[in-house]
Amino acid sequence: MGRDVGIGYTGATLYFVALIILVLGVLVMIASPICGLGLLVLGGIIGVVSSILIGVGFYKVGEIYNESTTKIGGILAAIPIGIISFVGYIIVYVGLGKIKPMPTIQPQIPLSQPSYPPQIYQVGQGIIRGDGNARVSLYSATQATVLSARIEGTTLASANINPAVLQPGQNEITIKFDNVSSLTPGGSYMITIVVNVGGNISEIKANAIYQP
Repeated sequence: MGRDVGIGYTGATLYFVALIILVLGVLVMIASPICGLGLLVLGGIIGVVSSILIGVGFYKVGEIYNESTTKIGGILAAIPIGIISFVGYIIVYVGLGKIKPMPTIQPQIPLSQPSYPPQIYQVGQGIIRGDGNARVSLYSATQATVLSARIEGTTLASANINPAVLQPGQNEITIKFDNVSSLTPGGSYMITIVVNVGGNISEIKANAIYQP
């Protein structure tokens, strides 16, 4: 889904590299104990680094989906101490089981207001950070220009939007709002995004959670 969890992929790759080096180290020990020991040490170091990266990746998954159990498990899994890391993976397993697919949020609006263009909709769950940056994923079937955005129920309006043009496919956009300190941590907010699609002005509704 284009989420920033690539560090976990890197960790998993290093984990397999570490396994290969450790196996080679055991085999080389027969002919050259010193070289074999060196390979075992190298494999162990890479294994520790891979464990940390995988744990961080799981933590980011929990952060994206706002699932605290997965985040806690990711932190423990990233600690390169056997029993602690093992317990962390068990907690991660339990936490991942709680994560459900996030439906596209398209609340009903009065017919007098602009309707949603069916070719543009939200993907997943948006996040508003304490620095005022809101990150939202939008799928667009056509090119469209983002004109502005506002947080419903507040006076907050966008100061900057990047990128300002949606391309066909999934788009990760960042909307800058000034002074979001009035928002409630953990609260869910509706962001109305105004777009221009071929000369037609429409509004997209995107849900986001405030996580300072």
